[in-house]
Amino acid sequence: VRPAGLDLDELVVTVDGALSSGTPQATHAFDVAPGTTTLRVALTGSEDGGSDFDLYLRQGAPPTAAAYDCRDLGPNQFGYCEIAAPAA
Repeated sequence: VRPAGLDLDELVVTVDGALSSGTPQATHAFDVAPGTTTLRVALTGSEDGGSDFDLYLRQGAPPTAAAYDCRDLGPNQFGYCEIAAPAA
């Protein structure tokens, strides 16, 4: 589904999930279309004031703290990665 007002060359995919002390991490896989010029991935969380999540991206395999293509280790529940000309 393409949200109203979105450029025809943009696609937004939403993944919902929840992290907690019992589920401290989650991994989500997705396909990148050939010819994609920019991949932007954002992590957002509720405004609880105490959460500190990190975002890791890796092409072709699940990321780890030691193996990733992009990461955001911000001090809160938000993260952002941008990759120019990502591999399909």
